[in-house]
Amino acid sequence: MVDVDDILRTAIEKDASDVHLISGIRPMLRIARHLTPYEGCDNLTPEDMADIYDYFIRGNIDKDAVFTKTKKLDSSFEFNGLRFRVNISLSGDVPVFTLRLIKNELPTFEELGVAAPILKAIQEMGYESPMPVQEEVIPFLLGEDNDVIALAQTGTGKTAAYGLPILQKINVSQYQPQALILCPTRELCLQIADDLNDYSKYIDNLKVLPVYGGSSIESQIKALKRGVHVVVATPGRLIDLMNRKTVDLSNVKNVILDEADEMLNMGFTDSINEILAAIPENRNMLLFSA
Repeated sequence: MVDVDDILRTAIEKDASDVHLISGIRPMLRIARHLTPYEGCDNLTPEDMADIYDYFIRGNIDKDAVFTKTKKLDSSFEFNGLRFRVNISLSGDVPVFTLRLIKNELPTFEELGVAAPILKAIQEMGYESPMPVQEEVIPFLLGEDNDVIALAQTGTGKTAAYGLPILQKINVSQYQPQALILCPTRELCLQIADDLNDYSKYIDNLKVLPVYGGSSIESQIKALKRGVHVVVATPGRLIDLMNRKTVDLSNVKNVILDEADEMLNMGFTDSINEILAAIPENRNMLLFSA
């Protein structure tokens, strides 16, 4: 079994700000903004991740219930007299952990400017305080005319980092796409849409639509005709809808490329350029990459 106590001690000794525990790689310590592998164990296995989950939950029925329901958990714990913040999410069926050593008092989501309906939803999902990428990005995106490039590993809260402010800025009385999120795969498309629906649970009439190949295009066209506010799309299916003149992107104000590097590696450059050509030039561009 991986020695979590030793990982935490090492993080404290090396003055690490974050610890990332992800299946398939060694534990990673963020030291002076650089990720450094922890040398005390091999690459983490799915079995190791299950043991680490047990370590942090430690029989806490309430926390286990929140994670089982939402597939996310945001909490804190004490170790050697210091407080750590732990965020648990899922990558497939395997938990991903991001730990942050709390040296100063963390801001709240409310202090970052997140509105009451979204606050209520994320608190029910177990969110307590912002992850580093959320702390940096949310206030910035709540401003005006701000482009963003952010590097954040899986499980570090990047969907909420762009999703919360994007949802907050939607005009729900205008039933046209106002935000577009492009991603490389059907699975990620559905995951992002599910997250956005969870965040906007208490925003009346806000509509999020995932569009992707391998599913009925007719049902997606019908949903677009009824009116949506946020479109989450894979590039190929979105271009198909554009060619059929069934999606209007002329009111899109924010474009998010999630896993932008992966989309470029998969050869979507021309498709992305074609999509951007149909969106007003005064849009905000948000690029998120691992």
